[in-house]
Amino acid sequence: MPTPRVLMSKIRQALRLLADAGLSMRQVAAALGVSKSTVSEIAMYARDAGVDWPLATSLSDDELQARLYRIRPTNPS
Repeated sequence: MPTPRVLMSKIRQALRLLADAGLSMRQVAAALGVSKSTVSEIAMYARDAGVDWPLATSLSDDELQARLYRIRPTNPS
């Protein structure tokens, strides 16, 4: 069974806490009740998509999700 995606509200909170509050990934994870690796993954997806906190505030949930979780090409074997 696949792991469910993190709620968009928690993704937004993670981006805000990392950017505005300057918390560590461990502190953000504890505040949101998710794993440190989940926060790290959110930060990585946001960085790769060029999404920072100010931009995230201007995007709808669907737009933010599309940017963060776009289909990534896989390496052919």
